[in-house]
Parts: sequence; structure tokens; C-alpha cells
Amino acid sequence: MVDPRAVELVGMTRVSDYFTSRGWTVHDVSQEKRGWDLEATRGNKRWCVEVKACSGGLPTVLLTKNELAKAGEHPDWVLAVVTRALSAPEPVRFFTSAQATEAAEAMVYRALLDHGSGTDNPKRSLTL
Repeated sequence: MVDPRAVELVGMTRVSDYFTSRGWTVHDVSQEKRGWDLEATRGNKRWCVEVKACSGGLPTVLLTKNELAKAGEHPDWVLAVVTRALSAPEPVRFFTSAQATEAAEAMVYRALLDHGSGTDNPKRSLTL
């Protein structure tokens, strides 16, 4: 079984190493829920980097509503993807905010239901 946290840590490390090896200063802001995980700066340039990693070879990732919103709001937002994270990690692939938002497809919706309006008896509200 694949440990998702291990996959994520490999991704964060690989992307951070990518930037630092090229002279960028990298700050982990993933716990601040900004809509990206790393801020990479060099001089007056800044990238807001959302990091995703997967164990397989296809760069298929899940983006949160907040991540997609920030991608649309910040021109310096970029998606960095590491594939085959736990076996033979491939080079980091970067996608612009436009590429990420255009490829995004809604798959899951959260329904916040009023507990008081439901029933414990499906026969009362459903025709079975």
C-alpha cells in the first residue's frame, strides 16, 4: 500500500531542491492554507508553487477549491508535479495556472446537510 504522506514528502523535497539548486530561496508555507505549498524567491521574482506528487507515471493530481481559486488570482502561481515519487522520481514538471485550471474537472462535491431535516426512516421520505 502506498503511503500518501511519504509521496507528498518526496514531492516537497524534490521541488524545493529544484529551486534551491538554481539559486532560489524557498519557504514552506503549506501549513498556512494559502493555496500553494512553497514560495520561491530570487531577487524580485517570486513563484507560488503548489506541489503535487504521485506514485504512478501520469501527472494526475487532485486540486482543492482553494488551490484552483488561487491559481486564478495569482499570476505567479505554478503547479509542480513529481511522478513516480517512491520508485524512480522523474524530473519535476511545471504547469501554469492556466494549464492547471483548464485541465481541472470537478469530481467530488461536499453537501452540508441540515441534520434536523433528514429522517432515520427512508420509507418516510422515499418511495421504495
